[in-house]
Amino acid sequence: MPPVESSQLIIHMSRAYGSLNRLIGIVRQRCFEIESMNVQSESADHYRIQMVVVSERNVVHLLKKISQMSDVASVSASKLTRVLETA
Repeated sequence: MPPVESSQLIIHMSRAYGSLNRLIGIVRQRCFEIESMNVQSESADHYRIQMVVVSERNVVHLLKKISQMSDVASVSASKLTRVLETA
């Protein structure tokens, strides 16, 4: 079984109606689990979202899809840890 990787995403996006729901939907559709999520209002029009995601998949695939969202101004990621599952 491949190692599970944990990554921290920083996303700047508009506060458009349903934007957070669409973001969460994309994360889940791409087989990433959300470990934590912190949403802050940067202004009346924009969010700053700090999200920790976990998956066996490479986070690059998720970043590409999130960056294609019309509501997203920017997205960046950093790997946090490698979690090895023991059976």
